[in-house]
Amino acid sequence: SALSAPQYRLTLYPRGGGTPWVIGKSKVEGEPEKKYSPDEVKSMIPLLRQRNARGFEVYITPMDDHNHYIVIDDVTDEKYKELITAGYKPNLMQESSENNKQAIFKIPKYKDKDEQSLANNVVVKLNKKYGDPKFTGVVHAFRMAVFSNKKQGRNNAFTKIIATASGVCSNVLSMLKQELDKV
Repeated sequence: SALSAPQYRLTLYPRGGGTPWVIGKSKVEGEPEKKYSPDEVKSMIPLLRQRNARGFEVYITPMDDHNHYIVIDDVTDEKYKELITAGYKPNLMQESSENNKQAIFKIPKYKDKDEQSLANNVVVKLNKKYGDPKFTGVVHAFRMAVFSNKKQGRNNAFTKIIATASGVCSNVLSMLKQELDKV
């Protein structure tokens, strides 16, 4: 509910290797991928819990024609404080393991032809400053809250929501507008 996307993609990653399972992606070539409404995602929680208990990581990707979802990954406690002090207001802030957080910002799309790559630039800048410098894409999956982190050394920590905010973060929106102005 913090992100309010109209649809979501669900991806299960097998810990220890193997092919990710994008739920809803057909094996029939040319058949469109099914994306899930918030209510459909809720109804799938028993299946997702079962797969998570069997060692699968549970990831979610908001799918929205009208908004970008900017993710900052691997935010430490120190960087989280810096982010908040600098005036950033994530729509969703969650902790996926000790001293490891993810910040997700929802900002409107402007339908510029290069906007996807420009939004990618915003993701890169924010992650270089506050998170994972290798994180580069605006359309990106992130851990789904209430499921355990199966990564080695994470002790099956459950991803938990630590803060939500409504509206648009003016700092991130300003960054996208600056990118659009360069074009």
